[in-house]
Amino acid sequence: MRFVPVKTEDQQAALVRHKVRDVLVRQRTQWVNALRGHLAEFGVTVRKGLSRVADLVAVIEDEADHRVPTVARAALRIIIDVLAGIDRKIEDLDREVATSAKADLVAKRLMTVPGVGPIIASRIAASFPNPGVFRSGRDFAASLGLVPRQNSTGGKSILGGISKQGSGTLRRLLVGGAGQDRWRPRSRRQSPKRAPSPARTSRDAPGPDRADPASPPQAAGKLRASAPPRATAADRHLKTDGRRQNRL
Repeated sequence: MRFVPVKTEDQQAALVRHKVRDVLVRQRTQWVNALRGHLAEFGVTVRKGLSRVADLVAVIEDEADHRVPTVARAALRIIIDVLAGIDRKIEDLDREVATSAKADLVAKRLMTVPGVGPIIASRIAASFPNPGVFRSGRDFAASLGLVPRQNSTGGKSILGGISKQGSGTLRRLLVGGAGQDRWRPRSRRQSPKRAPSPARTSRDAPGPDRADPASPPQAAGKLRASAPPRATAADRHLKTDGRRQNRL
């Protein structure tokens, strides 16, 4: 039987800080969706993404833009003020999480994994105080629901989608971190250049009947002049007539 390890007071406090941040992020998403929906009624739309909210804010702050009525503009400014306050609170929590992660040895080791930052590392360190209860990394992934669901019978293994068991927030953070590492610039993960193979070097080297590209035009002209002349149509006709006479 497995027992859940007891968390310390500091670990519980760290989890509370993460949960408060999750609530703020959800509230920000709700307010952004509300702002998009209200402006869409007046024909003001922008592309998806949190970075595009600044374009909506610019439309509301622009008094010369007559697409938004005055009454609606005053009401939408309340949403802008609420979003600005939520952003400041999320940034303050992010700084606190980053500071605590740098002081935690377990979180510092976790941040050496590609795609894992202070938020993911601090959350894992606070959620799993004793990682020794897992026999392998696959058992840890199974506790988060990141392994395929198995439906095996009669010696036939059938793998479906991920089971989605365990903490959905931590699973979402890990999937997002893996995606960021997947799409980072290729120049950062490029393998060192290989030296040219001897076969290619010898093949590309200029031979006796091949002109060196770096050689002057006179040398190339001499090589072309030394080549035998091509046979003309008249020469080929005479050669064919000679073969016929020999047959007769």
